[in-house]
Amino acid sequence: MTAVTPEGIALATKLMEKGWLNRYQPGLHEEDDTEEHMTYLLQCEKALAKYIGVKYCIGLNSGASAIFLALKCGGLPNGGKVLTNAFTFNAVPASIVHANGVPVLVECDDKFVIDLDDLEKKVNETGARYLVLSYMRGRIPDMDAVMALVAKYDLYLIEDSAHAYACEWNGTKIGAFGQSSTMSTQANKLMNSGEGGFLLTNSDEVMGQAICCAGSYEEYMLKHKEMCPPMDLMVKYRLECINFSMRMTNLQGAILLPQVALLDERRDLLNASYYKLVEKLNTHPRLSVPPQHDAVTPVYDSLQFHLVDATPDEITQVIKHAKLKGLACFGVQSNARNWKTWQFIPDLEKNTLPLTDKYIGSALDIRLEPMSDEKIDHYVTSIHTACDAVFGGAEVSTKAIDDSAKVSAPQVVA
Repeated sequence: MTAVTPEGIALATKLMEKGWLNRYQPGLHEEDDTEEHMTYLLQCEKALAKYIGVKYCIGLNSGASAIFLALKCGGLPNGGKVLTNAFTFNAVPASIVHANGVPVLVECDDKFVIDLDDLEKKVNETGARYLVLSYMRGRIPDMDAVMALVAKYDLYLIEDSAHAYACEWNGTKIGAFGQSSTMSTQANKLMNSGEGGFLLTNSDEVMGQAICCAGSYEEYMLKHKEMCPPMDLMVKYRLECINFSMRMTNLQGAILLPQVALLDERRDLLNASYYKLVEKLNTHPRLSVPPQHDAVTPVYDSLQFHLVDATPDEITQVIKHAKLKGLACFGVQSNARNWKTWQFIPDLEKNTLPLTDKYIGSALDIRLEPMSDEKIDHYVTSIHTACDAVFGGAEVSTKAIDDSAKVSAPQVVA
C-alpha cells in the first residue's frame, strides 16, 4: 500500500476541521486558489495535468468511473464494440459493459502486453473503433506500433493508466497518447486516496461532458477555473448530460496533492528494489522475468515472472511453499484478472484466447514496495527454495524454455 504523506494528513485534517469536504462546498473557490481557500482537489488536478502533459484533468470516485466516463463522453454508442486487453483487471471490461459497450478481448503476449497482431485482426474482424488500452501491471507495449494502428484504423484510444501513470515511452508520459486517459488512486496504486481516480484529456468536448456527468450542475462548472472548457459548451452540456454523481471529494484531493510531487521519486525507489530482486531471481533456471521494451521508463510496483514448464499443480505448490503474502497465479479461476471469471460479458464463452491462457497460466505475481536488501534476499530465498522443493532442483531444458510460451531470456533492464 502506498503511504499517505504527513503533508496530506495535515491538509485533510484542516479540511475536516473546516468542514469543506465537497469540491463544490460554499466558500471554496470564491476568491482565488490560494491555500487558505483549500481548493486542494483543483490544485491536484492542475498538478496532474501538468505532470502528464495534457490540458485537462478531473477527479472522480474511481479509476473504473474514469474509464466509464471516457467512453460515454467519447461518444460510444449503445452496443458499441470496444477492444481491450484480455489480460487486465475485471474493472476494465466491467466499465465497458457499464457504458453499454461490448468488450472485444485481445490476446496478450509473453511480456503481458496487448498482442498487436491480434489487435489488428480483431479490428478487422469486428469493426470496433474504440480501444481501451490497459497497461496492466505497468507493462507498456510498443507505443509507436500502437499509435500506427490507431492512425491506420482511426481508433478512439483511451489509456487505462492505473498501473502506469509515472511510466514514459521515449520521454513522453503514458497517459498523453490517447483521446483520453484514466488513472486510479486506489490504495495499491502509486498515489493513494483509498479509492479514487482521474480522467485526463486535451479535448474541450470530453472534459465539458465529464464535468457535467461527474456531478456538476447549475453554475458549479465555474469552480473548475482553468480546468473548465469554454462556457458555450458548458451551457449546452449541463442540460444534455446525465449526472452520474461520480465526483472525487476535496478531502481526497487534499490527501493526493502532496503525492503528485513524489511520483518520480516513488518510481525510482520501487525500480531500484525491483532490479535487485530480478537480478537475483533470474539465477534460477525455472524462473523467467519478462523485460520491458528499451524505450520504456517503467514503474515496478509489482513483480511478474513465469514458472517455466510447470503444471498447474506445480504452480500451486510453489505458491504454497514460498509462503509469501500476496503471491498468486493470474491463471487460477479465483483470480479476477483471469478473463474467464468475467461472466458479465455477453457471450463470453465464444471467446478463444489460447495465448493469454498460456501466458497468464504460468505467471506468478506479487506486489512490491521499496525494499531493504534483507527483504529482497528473503523474497529470493523463499521463491528459489519453493521451486527447488517442487521441481527437485532439476535443470530445465532449452527446449522446455522455448516451448513454454517462448518466454524472453531472463534479463534485467539497466
